[in-house]
Amino acid sequence: FFFQAEDGIRDSSVTGVQTCALPICNLGRYDPVFFQSILATFRSRHWTLYQRIREDLRSIKKSRAHPFLPGIPLQDSAGRSVTLQAFLGSYTVLDFWASWCGPCRVANRESLPKLLGLLRQANITLVSISVDHDGEKWLKALREDAPSWPQLRDPESDYSLKEYFALTSYPTYLVFDPRGRHVYTSHADAELQRFLIKEGRWHTGSFK
Repeated sequence: FFFQAEDGIRDSSVTGVQTCALPICNLGRYDPVFFQSILATFRSRHWTLYQRIREDLRSIKKSRAHPFLPGIPLQDSAGRSVTLQAFLGSYTVLDFWASWCGPCRVANRESLPKLLGLLRQANITLVSISVDHDGEKWLKALREDAPSWPQLRDPESDYSLKEYFALTSYPTYLVFDPRGRHVYTSHADAELQRFLIKEGRWHTGSFK
């Protein structure tokens, strides 16, 4: 599949890429990182096909009942590329936030540090992912809030993690099981705690 698609791009053959890439997309058998790397080529040379593939990816994302963690590259505060595959093996909570989001900043300073202790006791990993367009504003917020858990940023790209999970409000908390399967979504840390208790992730504990 990949070789055929790449040949289609190299030969500027819209038909060759359409007949190969789009049916595979429709079946949900695609690699987001691969498409991210080639979408720029489509945009400059095959605008109509570029739009169709983006819509196809969005429709796949919306149709998935239990999406898995994709290999979309993120950035840490030092500018290094990181993927969420590094956090597989235990339950993981992804906290999507932004420097301009007031409730997110309050959570960074107050509720999440308290929640972090309970998560660590239950061997649950917390990872915050900023959707800031401006990396400098994100770094400034990190200096001000001083969170002590992993911090990453979802950089602007043709296919970002924010788009993959269709995020529209913040904060958003996504819970994944050790295999990387999405099992829960919440917009409040108290609701997140209740879910984890219900699922048996915590036997006791309180968060106020």
